[in-house]
Amino acid sequence: CIVDGILAGEKEGPMHHLTKAAGVIIGGFNPVAVDYVAAQIMGFDWKKIPQIREGFKSEHWRLIEYNAENIQTNFEDMPNLKFNPTGGWVNHIEK
Repeated sequence: CIVDGILAGEKEGPMHHLTKAAGVIIGGFNPVAVDYVAAQIMGFDWKKIPQIREGFKSEHWRLIEYNAENIQTNFEDMPNLKFNPTGGWVNHIEK
């Protein structure tokens, strides 16, 4: 999985977003893990995003074989980009 976040979008995406120069490329072998990392970088609480939170819990589909704590990143070297969520998610997914 690859996320091209060199130029990203925030607020009312994907069709009416505001362009944000994030300068980030995220890659990994598991889509749940990649979404977890993207949410962290964007300044969102991954536990408040149902698709990510439930992806870690799913025993039926076994989407991921490990916990979020086992994902290796270098967050200390990356800025927290503080994205603005789409209107319906404001005050619901921010850290």
